[in-house]
Amino acid sequence: TDERSRRSLYGLLLAQGKREDIVRLVNGALLRQDWPRIKPSLEPRLGRQCERHLALGSQGGSGGSSPLATAAGAPQAVTRE
Repeated sequence: TDERSRRSLYGLLLAQGKREDIVRLVNGALLRQDWPRIKPSLEPRLGRQCERHLALGSQGGSGGSSPLATAAGAPQAVTRE
């Protein structure tokens, strides 16, 4: 389905995409909606980084404004530690 394809693309972009790719191709609202299904497909460390940097976890991030709240609704890139 389209939803399954989108989740697959988002997972791939989060794991291997460049910032520009993520900003251009990912819809923040849909990423939040799909996150419970995307997270298990990611490496645990990357999933935690996404939750922290993109405010995707159940706590909604660190209390600040989410980088998902950009004009286009696209997240900022996740930097690998």
